[in-house]
Amino acid sequence: MRTLVTLILLLAFPSQVRIPGPGGSSGTQAPVTIGQTLSNSGNQSGANTAFALGVTTGSDSNGYKVTSFNLIPGSTVAATTYDAIYPDTTVGCGGSAAHCAGGAAVCGNTTGFTMTASTLFTDTAAAITTSCGTLTANTNYWIMENNSSASTQIRYSTTGCPFFTNGTAFLNFTAGTWGSINPAGNNTNGTVCVSLYLVLQPQ
Repeated sequence: MRTLVTLILLLAFPSQVRIPGPGGSSGTQAPVTIGQTLSNSGNQSGANTAFALGVTTGSDSNGYKVTSFNLIPGSTVAATTYDAIYPDTTVGCGGSAAHCAGGAAVCGNTTGFTMTASTLFTDTAAAITTSCGTLTANTNYWIMENNSSASTQIRYSTTGCPFFTNGTAFLNFTAGTWGSINPAGNNTNGTVCVSLYLVLQPQ
């Protein structure tokens, strides 16, 4: 009966009917962007220092797949860059932070890539897309960038920062590794937010 009703509606209003997709989603939903797409204030740099930005997923009940991890580098780029996604915690954070990254990585690129100075870089490697699985709706995560050269710059902005964090978190990491994080090792840098963002596909 349901199929017959859907067919009748399609014939009568072909441009207005959307067929439910897998998991109850209505048709194909547009990708969403979370993170810091602005880069209007300056550069951050540091060898073996992960710059982390807090982000929050949307309300799609089926969750989100990572389509790409995007980084906006500064005018100087050297060595290899790596990225990762970590869970958020509100327990035991250092530096008087209410939120921080803690525990094992959700996913991380340990092969790395080479960016071009002052040019948006988009990472679509399987280590970030496929390996991240499905991110949960209405959930805080931390997205991170790291490299072995203090000459590599990542742009930042002082506006548009996520509401639940004071800004960029700095973590000591050997470039190319994404180990478990002790929340007490996190600290923040005021309202400066590094220019990192994810493009997600609602499921």
